[in-house]
Amino acid sequence: MAYLEDIKPWSADHQVIRLNLVEGTLLSALSSGESSTTHLKRLEISDGLSLVLVSTEPVFINDQSTIRRQQELLQLISESKSPRLAFAFDRPLYCSALTEQCTQTAAALRHLYESYIPSGSLVVSGYSDAYERTFPKRD
Repeated sequence: MAYLEDIKPWSADHQVIRLNLVEGTLLSALSSGESSTTHLKRLEISDGLSLVLVSTEPVFINDQSTIRRQQELLQLISESKSPRLAFAFDRPLYCSALTEQCTQTAAALRHLYESYIPSGSLVVSGYSDAYERTFPKRD
């Protein structure tokens, strides 16, 4: 992790969180305790900062009871007294690729989850397997 050494002078006073997908996935991080049935886990990262890991798998297997439980838990988390919340989703809530899969999936996830994310929260999401590029400029 040479890049961590490169950024050390600028990040010395900040905690670094690294999720390495080679060693595990968001789903594997959620596979213990109650989070294995809700596909949601809240981690206390530091004093006043919580990281909420959310798996969107229940959406794709149409598990309505788990989706409702996730929404209930997200509502409780968003109403909590935590001054800072960060959310990590395994799929993006926004996608700019003009493919039906990308736009419909992102719209469905936004509809289910976005209202539970407090304003000003950090949201990190997984990637979409959509290929995008700009048109080359020609002289």
